[in-house]
Amino acid sequence: MVSSSEAKKGGSRKNAKAAIGPKAGKGAAPASTELLPPPVAEHVIDAVYEEIQHLHRDATLDLWNRIGALIVERFYGGELAAWRERGPKDASFRKLAARFDDSDISASRLSRMVGVHELTQRLGVASLQHLSTTHLSALLGLPEADQKRLIEQATEKSLTTRELRDKAVAARKKASDGRGRPPLPAFVKTINLLGRLVDDEDHAFGDLDQVDELDEEESTRLYQAVTGMKLRCEKLQKALESRTTGFRK
Repeated sequence: MVSSSEAKKGGSRKNAKAAIGPKAGKGAAPASTELLPPPVAEHVIDAVYEEIQHLHRDATLDLWNRIGALIVERFYGGELAAWRERGPKDASFRKLAARFDDSDISASRLSRMVGVHELTQRLGVASLQHLSTTHLSALLGLPEADQKRLIEQATEKSLTTRELRDKAVAARKKASDGRGRPPLPAFVKTINLLGRLVDDEDHAFGDLDQVDELDEEESTRLYQAVTGMKLRCEKLQKALESRTTGFRK
């Protein structure tokens, strides 16, 4: 038999379950719907995108400018003229890049950073603030008149990087086909290349202590190649004597 106290307890539990209601199944709708904020309007997303792009562009240009200024200060005593004299393929850039584990820091990238820094110093940061470092890199090496013209076009017409690069290529082609600055003679390009190699003697002409490890055939081949280069250099040296008063005999 069930005691009166147990019966009362059972009745209380049934009444409590009835008050709570049946258990909701997996597919049952929630008891209450939480209100979600409306989706962000497309024009707001576009505006934020443009602002982030602007902030990123400014930060990247500032970074490149600061790195370029640091290299010019430490490598060339703050003299951009000394950097121009050594040329963009100065061996020091390769040595500096080799110290970075990051593959994005290459010698050519460091050289472009100095080039962009030089551009901002010459033309002013204000005139370049709407362009990315990729835009500005495409202009390096062009005559100043072409740089100013293309910067103005890129700003007014919002040119993409590809469009600006195509225009820069056309400007270089114009300069090299006789309508602009004539191309350098082949021997000048060769001497410039050899000059950069000589500047980096430890890299280009190092390991001479390993000559004894070469076999006779390889030694003969290299000797003939060096002798041929020497004869050509002597021929060029003689041709230049008439144009170089300080070294005439």
